[in-house]
Amino acid sequence: MKYYYDLMSQPSRAVYIFLKKNNINFTDCPVALRRDHWYPSNPQKQAKVDEYMEWQHLNTRLNCAMYFQHKLLIPVMTQSPPNEKKVAQFQKRMEESLNQIETIWLKDSNFIAGDSVTLADLLAVCELQQPSIVGYNIFENRPNLTAWYNRVKEFLQPELTEASTVVEKVKKMYTEGAEAPPSKL
Repeated sequence: MKYYYDLMSQPSRAVYIFLKKNNINFTDCPVALRRDHWYPSNPQKQAKVDEYMEWQHLNTRLNCAMYFQHKLLIPVMTQSPPNEKKVAQFQKRMEESLNQIETIWLKDSNFIAGDSVTLADLLAVCELQQPSIVGYNIFENRPNLTAWYNRVKEFLQPELTEASTVVEKVKKMYTEGAEAPPSKL
């Protein structure tokens, strides 16, 4: 196994320690994410990336994932209909997060932290794919989000398409009425 990590990243350090502590063999592949546009050298832009990453885990990460889980994964795993109250609850929270991206994060810039793609955009684009799997249109009445997504998608090709093959497969299964494979989460 190859492990690519940046020891300035808390999650990277945690996984690194876990691998070492449990004697799991891996090929050491350190990277420095802070040396290019992914994590800008400008302190104000760094702060914006950091701020988004702090915000996203309790907003887009939590709400998009929980909406998806309650709409599809939990019903598939339990062989029961979705709890519509929970679905509506997380849809409302997800929409609040999407509206904040639209009106705050993308208000005055092409990307979340300025004029170029950063790690914040990469995290966001991946989180925002989940609701589409179950037919939710994140772009409706959100022109800034739509334009941003198209810019990020163009920049991240072909890797985004490659990484999204499972997402697209599950989306197709859902829209055709087939069951998705159970989650390992």
